[in-house]
Amino acid sequence: MKILAIYPGLNPGMNEYAYVMQALADMGHEVTVITARANPMKGIADSAPLEISGNLRIHRPYRNHDHMMYAFWTQRAEVARIAAAAAPDIILCSQEYNFLLARMIQRQLKVPMALAVEDAGRIARGHFPGRLRPKLLRLLGVPITASRYWPWLASQSDAIMTYDSTDIPRLESLSTAGAPVSFIPWCNPLPDGFIKPPSREKRVVYIGTFNPHKNTNALGWAIPQILEQTPTEQALLIGPGDTAVVDTLKQRYGDRIRYLAGCSRLEALAYLAGSHFAFTPLKAGYGGFIGDAWNVETPLLTVSGTVALIDGEDALVPASDDMVGALARQLYDDPALYRRLQEGGARRAAATSAPAVAASIADVLAGCLARKQGKNSA
Repeated sequence: MKILAIYPGLNPGMNEYAYVMQALADMGHEVTVITARANPMKGIADSAPLEISGNLRIHRPYRNHDHMMYAFWTQRAEVARIAAAAAPDIILCSQEYNFLLARMIQRQLKVPMALAVEDAGRIARGHFPGRLRPKLLRLLGVPITASRYWPWLASQSDAIMTYDSTDIPRLESLSTAGAPVSFIPWCNPLPDGFIKPPSREKRVVYIGTFNPHKNTNALGWAIPQILEQTPTEQALLIGPGDTAVVDTLKQRYGDRIRYLAGCSRLEALAYLAGSHFAFTPLKAGYGGFIGDAWNVETPLLTVSGTVALIDGEDALVPASDDMVGALARQLYDDPALYRRLQEGGARRAAATSAPAVAASIADVLAGCLARKQGKNSA
């Protein structure tokens, strides 16, 4: 297949999904990626406008995520040139906030389009990811209301992939809105050259965007429990977004709160592997931070009501939010529990290798093409 992928900020060695794109190319598919040069989350201020690795070509006509999402038409001519040269059989749009750009290309090429989202069920229930700006999207013609957004995405796509394993029981119902929905595991390979730190610090770490979708305001009450009820000496918080909660915590705890706006993937993995445990406030969906923690065998602690993790197996999930500190204490006091969580996370990580995920994506794309060709010949 010839695949044109739209991705919000792809950099080999920095993004876990760069390994999936390379694995697709290594399978013999011709993969062209359109992305942005800057990726603040990964600590990347700029990147080369073009990278080529075998069958993989990465083009970066956009400055950053916002340019790509909300001013995508300003690079219409360059994008049209890249798309025409790629002559793809199918478009793979990663994340719904790149959907307008993908539709612009699709109207030019007249080929099928598959959409990949972090959590289809959450979108279908009317929750919008933090990067979306509803008022601006309405001006761009997107029906961004709780009842209309998911049906619009499903009706404009030929296939949808969700990375959220909790969507598996409802794939059939999600598919009734239009495009068939499939589950694809999130890829979290360890990059070449990664070496675990020799020891772990008494530190908790969170890495991710600060926004309502990630539920990061929960850090405001969870981190105090951890710092006051356990031997944890420092909370390391990394990521862009609305960091008012970080400012509040720093006022209260001073140097025990360390904040970084971004870092490279190797740095993120080193921070994770060198921390006693990781904390994720995410209640639904799935992100690379969780998979990275499993990969480097750093136990995860989360908030009550989380549906993406399994208590006692791949994370600790409190029965109520006031139990976060007590559970964190167990990670210091119970070595057997600590090891059990490490082993459970490693089992989850084993299913997310780049070749395995790439093969699953290729199957979905091939099925999408077959259905489209069947309809056209009918």
